[in-house]
Amino acid sequence: MEKINKLKRITQNTLMLFVRILILTIVNLYAVRLLLRGLGACDYGIYNAVAGVVTLSSCLIPVFSQAIQRFYSYLSGKGETEKQQTVFSVSTNVVICFCIILFLIFETAGIWMLNSQMMIPENRLYSANIAFQFAMFSFFFTLLQIPYTAAIYAHEEMGIYALVSCLDCVLKLLAAFLIGITAIDNLVFYSISLSIIAIIVFTTYMAYAKKHYTECRYTFIKSKSKYKKLLSFTGWSMLGSMAGVGLIQGSAILLNIFFGPLVNAAFAIAISIYNATLSLANSIVLAFRAPMIKAYAANETQTLDVMFGISNKCILYLLVAIAIPIFTEMEQVLTIWLGSPTVEAITFARIILIYTVCLAISSPITTIIQATGNVKFYYICTDSMTLMHLPLAYMMLKWGMPSYSVLLSMLSVIIIAHFIRIVILKRSHESFKLRTYLQEFLLRGLVITVISYLATSTFRTYIDNDIIRLLIVFMVSPMITIILFAVFGTNSSERHQITKIAMNFIKRK
Repeated sequence: MEKINKLKRITQNTLMLFVRILILTIVNLYAVRLLLRGLGACDYGIYNAVAGVVTLSSCLIPVFSQAIQRFYSYLSGKGETEKQQTVFSVSTNVVICFCIILFLIFETAGIWMLNSQMMIPENRLYSANIAFQFAMFSFFFTLLQIPYTAAIYAHEEMGIYALVSCLDCVLKLLAAFLIGITAIDNLVFYSISLSIIAIIVFTTYMAYAKKHYTECRYTFIKSKSKYKKLLSFTGWSMLGSMAGVGLIQGSAILLNIFFGPLVNAAFAIAISIYNATLSLANSIVLAFRAPMIKAYAANETQTLDVMFGISNKCILYLLVAIAIPIFTEMEQVLTIWLGSPTVEAITFARIILIYTVCLAISSPITTIIQATGNVKFYYICTDSMTLMHLPLAYMMLKWGMPSYSVLLSMLSVIIIAHFIRIVILKRSHESFKLRTYLQEFLLRGLVITVISYLATSTFRTYIDNDIIRLLIVFMVSPMITIILFAVFGTNSSERHQITKIAMNFIKRK
């Protein structure tokens, strides 16, 4: 019964996070339109460039958040909740120190880059400098909220996280809508608005966490070993995050060198699809992450293995259900979104969808490795393999291969890296059944994906009208995938648990 309750809570959290992503995607798309209209193309470009100098450090946010959440969840699973206050205090001190270091970097190297290296019209330079200061201010408050949001993740209260995220998004939409109404310079007004929103979001998370979680009470900690443990875990996790950033940015640079800005634009479109798809996958992982770490800490091996299996299948089949209709109708989707997509944009977007699915299914493995705390060997092996993409892609382009070979290189190394992850998981988690994973999950998942794709590709050929075909494909294709998953993708135990969860939901209604 306890296992069913855990799975029911995970299901509820997954649904809330899915709704959150849906709302954020829709609102953000409309907000961009308002921003372009309110700021104009020039100021919109300036703000993105200026904020980009600051957000180069944004890879710190998920790294810190995952590291702190790991320690919260691990101690909770061990029943050592009194030590969570130490984690909170240590993490707060570490985040404050990073804010101070980044402040010094931004106010020296950042200001120099803004005023001497970036191409900003002279009459907008003063406003750009003000926008830079407020962008930095907003970023610091986003960093400072991490110890509080990590506590919320660890307590599996995704409802409050989804609610505050939506509040943040709606307030940003309101800020975009109000541009031009005041007498303040539009760029400055928007920058100030985002800073105020960052303070509101930080205050909301802090107030909620302090009220509901006893561990969110600050005490000064002097123990060096506590800081060393957190920083070591964070440092190796940061290697993984930086490798991911390097993979994407390095690919963009290579495409620019060999093919120019038009192909870069096609790659940027593909990366937009990658970010949206990966955000959905991360939402699913977030719902499973805390209970998996708690189960590991409590030595509940059977519970951990069940959650590992279900999280793998949820990520794979949900992404496949969404990716197949987009993949098959990519040209029509990009035409509606962008107008007249290039051949490169369509090809890049299709390959990046496959890449994202392959990357996303590694998340449950990473969660178990992080639960063990032995992340050094894991990140060195997997990220070394990931970064092999750059020399491989460079050689392929030097040999005269087409632009999409860069994405094929990305796909190849991420598949190899996944098998490295599997081998390391087998060494770190004894109950992991390698043959079952390969046969029951990977092979069966591949077969279901291929059948679903072939079925979708077959019936779409009988529909001539582009819009009608698009609508039917997006309605029917996910249903095919879900039915195949329900019948062939789950075992009897998983079907029994899913049925129990569904019945509990029905009874509550």
